[in-house]
Amino acid sequence: RGPRAKKRPGTIWTFVTANVTTISRAYETIGMMNHGALNVADVDVLCLQELLLSPVEVPRARSAMASRKYHSHFGPSVVTDKLGLSSGVAVCSRWQRSLHPFSVPEDFVLSPDRFAIAFWPGVVPGGIAVVSLYLTDSAHLGEPNSFWLNQLESLLKAIRVPFVIAGDWNMPSEEMLQHGLIQRLSATVVIPTGNTYESGAVSSAIDFFVISRHIRHMVHTCYVLPGTPVAKHLPVVMQLKSPMIAPLVMVLRRPAPLPQQPVSSAANKPSVVNPGIALAVQASIGVIKDAKAGESIASLGVRSSIQQALDNGYQEWARLAEDELY
Repeated sequence: RGPRAKKRPGTIWTFVTANVTTISRAYETIGMMNHGALNVADVDVLCLQELLLSPVEVPRARSAMASRKYHSHFGPSVVTDKLGLSSGVAVCSRWQRSLHPFSVPEDFVLSPDRFAIAFWPGVVPGGIAVVSLYLTDSAHLGEPNSFWLNQLESLLKAIRVPFVIAGDWNMPSEEMLQHGLIQRLSATVVIPTGNTYESGAVSSAIDFFVISRHIRHMVHTCYVLPGTPVAKHLPVVMQLKSPMIAPLVMVLRRPAPLPQQPVSSAANKPSVVNPGIALAVQASIGVIKDAKAGESIASLGVRSSIQQALDNGYQEWARLAEDELY
């Protein structure tokens, strides 16, 4: 496998998603990237769609990816009614980092030729889940796309790790927002400027990323990759940048109660809350609670005791503060 690459704070993680239409186009694109012919370098994760790869061809495809220094997890294509091939997806990662295919539990129904899922030990400690997705053309939010998206949402909630979903959604991101998956997962759409698909007079942006909220602060850039042998679809590049400093996580805490026992000052000098002050305050509160309608603090005669308790408390606080300073 070669030496394991180390990513330090401030470095870049590069993801590429591409509908390649055939597995041979995927090999050509990887060759161009490896030789620096495209505007991208050191691709960490590559998500592929529409491979047109039969199940019997998967071992050979895996060997071909290994020769190009990529680990791979394939979801092979299915045979159509006319005995052709349809769909097929894959998640690939650079040789220096392992890739662990995820077997979808039988309780979840996700077509393996449309969803390839793997765990990848990158971006954050513990790694992330990477999903290569290829939704049905022309179905938009109808079936089976809506059902699959619901199943994917439930699965990602169950595995509870940061995720990157990449692929050909066959619908624009605005339409995906209507489904609700992105909102319920607190996810973020990462999409380049311009269109990612062009065929004749038709053009749209249907290839993009959806990432979990845990890593959205790391998004550095996103752009299309022209000049590849891929027809109609343009590969999309997303780069995440490791923060120089870990983000500060703010949480709500219950207010700390006032000390009732001996405490230590900042100078570690033992001090005790004056019980006389607490008793005076409690006695005054009791008198006020028992007062009859129309009576005032002045008529109750507790003003002086309350003021004296406050004065004593302030003097005690000032003395402790002076002790810490000197």
